[in-house]
Amino acid sequence: MVVRLILKAHDSVQPIVFNEETEMISFTLPDMTCGHCVGVLNQTLIELDPDCELEFDLLNHIIKVESSIPREQLADALTEAGYPPA
Repeated sequence: MVVRLILKAHDSVQPIVFNEETEMISFTLPDMTCGHCVGVLNQTLIELDPDCELEFDLLNHIIKVESSIPREQLADALTEAGYPPA
């Protein structure tokens, strides 16, 4: 199951439709297993880039991020939050 959400600091959770041409950065996060994890990751990435868009796939432990922030900086933020990419 893929949960597609757009999460922004000032918004409530709302479903979105992704443009198939949109390229998102994908990370496998073995330690992402529940809603709490999603909340921590959401907060971490929104603080780094308030305009980022996130897609969570809890079943497969994958997060996809659309952001202007470089991949390496996103990976560092995920690691600092306790969710190092595999």
